[in-house]
Amino acid sequence: MYQENSELQGKVLSGLASALGIIVLSVIYLNLFINKFYILAFVEILFFIASFYIAIVASKKKHKNWQVYLYLVSLLIVISFALIKAPFLKGVFFWVFCLPVIFYILTGIKMGFVFSLLSISGAYAIFFQKTGTEDLFSMHQSGSVNFISCYLSIWVVSHLYENNRQKKEKTLYLLANTDIVTGAKNRLAFKNRCNELIEKKANFFTILIDIDYFKKVNDEYGHDVGDDVLKSTVECITKTANSTDVFRYGGEEFCVLCTTYQSEKECVDIAENIRLAIQNNHVISRGNEISITASLGVTAYKEGQGLETMFNLVDQKMYEAKFQGRNQVISDYS
Repeated sequence: MYQENSELQGKVLSGLASALGIIVLSVIYLNLFINKFYILAFVEILFFIASFYIAIVASKKKHKNWQVYLYLVSLLIVISFALIKAPFLKGVFFWVFCLPVIFYILTGIKMGFVFSLLSISGAYAIFFQKTGTEDLFSMHQSGSVNFISCYLSIWVVSHLYENNRQKKEKTLYLLANTDIVTGAKNRLAFKNRCNELIEKKANFFTILIDIDYFKKVNDEYGHDVGDDVLKSTVECITKTANSTDVFRYGGEEFCVLCTTYQSEKECVDIAENIRLAIQNNHVISRGNEISITASLGVTAYKEGQGLETMFNLVDQKMYEAKFQGRNQVISDYS
């Protein structure tokens, strides 16, 4: 399943937090020794500490979504406090126009919209209150229109850009993780999914499926027919296993990751159903009717195993099925 690129988010967040930390450090000096805004300076010191912490955590890719949200909330608080305390001539309100870009890059479409809505609501409330008490531009009407128009323009551009970026990234992700012949997920996707399950310390089982004598199909009927057999086999496996975790590992080998079964016996039963479904699946391709069989291996992931160790074990079971006559399922439970 596609997920947003946390590595990109981490790099952007680390760079942003570092830059904001440096900027706010200079602002702290101004507010402490020149403007005499001591309370605002104190709030900015807290934000500087938060920026320093976030920059370190994000650079190590250990940041969590709640930390990103909390940091953005703290940024909103600092800017809102500065808008309230500082006169318009200080130009603090210009910072508001940067916010939609930051929000969308760091949080995506949904939360970017939420944060942008919060920021314009709060900023406009402060803006409206201050223009009622400071007769700088007589801008209850024209100033409000300009302020909202500028913000909305940047908001819309940020939304459209992030929406397009996510679509492009999702397309590239799918291309990189999909087998072009069968439409199944590929070996890269298999490794990523296994590592994800291992990192979560999840219990799962692996079924490795190898089509028997597939070379004869290619030799006798040609590779186009062979491709049709592979496609039909993937459809058969996916339907029987009732799983989206179906992968073409390479050649005529396929993997199924079972995450919803509690015992290896249940998984072996599913593997047997897959074997029978493949055996009974008669592929019609270019005027030829082709029947195939498959040999299957099943193993349970044991905590502490690496991906390579786990795959070697299930590969051994599959080859045992080959050596014992093919068209059968072999597992530790067998």
